[in-house]
Amino acid sequence: MVEGQVLDMQSDCKNTKQGNKAGLLDHLTHIHALKTGRMICASVASGAVSVDAPDDFKQHLAEYAVNVGLAFQVMDDILNVQGDPKKMGKAAGSDAVKNKLTFPAIMGVKGSIAYAKKLTDGALEALEIFNGNADPLRAIAGYVINRDR
Repeated sequence: MVEGQVLDMQSDCKNTKQGNKAGLLDHLTHIHALKTGRMICASVASGAVSVDAPDDFKQHLAEYAVNVGLAFQVMDDILNVQGDPKKMGKAAGSDAVKNKLTFPAIMGVKGSIAYAKKLTDGALEALEIFNGNADPLRAIAGYVINRDR
C-alpha cells in the first residue's frame, strides 16, 4: 500500500506522456491495485481463508475484490470531478488543480463511468458461482458504483 501511495504522489499528468493512453491506464491501474485494491483483496481473502474455502472459490473472490477495488477508485476520481463537495468533505476538482493522474484525465468522465460499470459487472459475474450466498458482497459492489461520497 505504501508503494501505491508513493507512486500516486509521484504520478501526475504533466510528468507522463499524454499520447500513450493505454500506458497511462496501465500505470494508474497498477497504482490503485497497490492501494485500495490491496485493502479490499486482503479483506475478502481473509474471509475465504478463515473458512478454508476451496481454491476455486478463492479465485472467484479474488476476481471480485480486484474489480471492486478498482471500481471504487474510478468512482473516487469521478466524484472528485463532479461530486458534491458538501457530501464528500473536500472540494471538487482538487485532483485537476494538482494535475493528478486520474481516470477522468485519461478517459474522460463518461469513459470513466462506463469503465466503473464494467468493473462492477465483472465483480458481480465473479460471484455467480455462489448463487445467493454472496449477497453482502453484491451489496458492496452496488454501493461502490452508486456512491456519492
